Amino acid sequence: MSAPETFKQGDNVHVTAFGRTVFAWVLLASGNSESLMLGFDAMLGGYIGSMPLIWNVDRFEDLFTGEAVTVEHALGNPND
Repeated sequence: MSAPETFKQGDNVHVTAFGRTVFAWVLLASGNSESLMLGFDAMLGGYIGSMPLIWNVDRFEDLFTGEAVTVEHALGNPND
């Protein structure tokens, strides 16, 4: 079992899910980064504005559907 990359509240990230990649930020992160709440200005899957994630063995997943989600650190805000 691999550990997730470390994320903390306020980090800027790119999130890819449901066939789409958007800029997001970490609203909440557990101490071990195995659960995250991401915020974004978009609609992603059925989510508008935020999405809960959980680490499962070797990837993040949508907490409710189990859909694989990729989260990567991003530099800055593309809207600046």
